Amino acid sequence: WRKPEILDEVKKVFRAQRVVRDFFAWSSFEDAEGKVVRNDSALAIRTKMMIELDQWHDRSAFNPKENDTIRILHISDTQFGDPATTESSYQVERVIADRLLNDSKIPDILVVSGDITYSGRPDEYREALKWFKRLVSAIWGDKPEDVRDRILLVPGNHDVNLRISAADLVDFDFNKQSNNIPFKETNTVRSDHVVLGLEPFRHFSQELTGDRFWRDSSTLSRVSNRFLHLGIQVLLLNSASLIDAKNPKRAGTSKEELDYITEMLHKIEYVDKPFRMLISHHGP
Repeated sequence: WRKPEILDEVKKVFRAQRVVRDFFAWSSFEDAEGKVVRNDSALAIRTKMMIELDQWHDRSAFNPKENDTIRILHISDTQFGDPATTESSYQVERVIADRLLNDSKIPDILVVSGDITYSGRPDEYREALKWFKRLVSAIWGDKPEDVRDRILLVPGNHDVNLRISAADLVDFDFNKQSNNIPFKETNTVRSDHVVLGLEPFRHFSQELTGDRFWRDSSTLSRVSNRFLHLGIQVLLLNSASLIDAKNPKRAGTSKEELDYITEMLHKIEYVDKPFRMLISHHGP
């Protein structure tokens, strides 16, 4: 793309197909010697392009130096909404942040390995969202959106809203409508409402991380390559996908999710043997 003749040919192809009107090449931001043009507008556009490309390719902007230590803060089982929560846990996120800052051990990556809420209720997730945003701001500064790509999450069994999945156990009879809304037991176990049991978790994860995966993906397991430029590949395993109202303690991962992970493991572009890290609420 740095060669003018190749760039001209690429432009002809794109314009002939009427895909785009025009586009930038990296050379658009460089002088004759290949150095980046020191112009505020050019640098702003280049930075914006890099951010968009990083997000599109699920790559984190986190890029430490060669010999820097990478610290991971691991949090699990916060279980917001648990009636047994004591008043002594008030502002514990501030205590965690202060301790890390005082010890000069600011984490680079935040791992949240499930059981964020007590029963998967939307109000519990709203409290959890406020708590985690305060924690992220206290650790990394006043702009949590700049570091959202460093947050990795998986659901736990308590994150499933069993009230929603229980909808598959009853059947509304439209032919017998009355003020008492008749329902009847059905034998249905696995259906759409079981999947929707983790919908509040999906919404929470999207709000906290800004990651389009939580909105678009059909599964909640994934292979994250956002740190692949550091030689690190992360496997996020949803071990709550088999849980429903009849089986509230059945930990495990569906065949669909395992097939998806297996397929994605083979799609590594430029790292032969990455260091792999598996994150799961339950033991695999």
